[in-house]
Amino acid sequence: MQQWGWKMNNINFKTTKKDASIIDVITDRTYVWFEKHNHKIDFLSLQMDIISVHLNDRPLRLAELLDADDFNFMHDISGIINNIDRKTGKLTNLFCPRYAK
Repeated sequence: MQQWGWKMNNINFKTTKKDASIIDVITDRTYVWFEKHNHKIDFLSLQMDIISVHLNDRPLRLAELLDADDFNFMHDISGIINNIDRKTGKLTNLFCPRYAK
């Protein structure tokens, strides 16, 4: 299986092309939601947060997350944003996304 991405500071960002394409759409959806609600978010940081959690801590059911209603979708995304340790790629504060495997 072909890998896309890189490793940085022992955090794995090498995802599959399929997962990368789903994460792109998840990031797009999140970006639109934040813009609609007058909040700013960095697209690349969000993308890296999702990838790092998916590959380094708790694999996500990406397709199901993408298809989730807004409430559950934003629960997982905001939880990732607010609880990720960017040095390790792992979630803190016992947060567990609803769409974790």
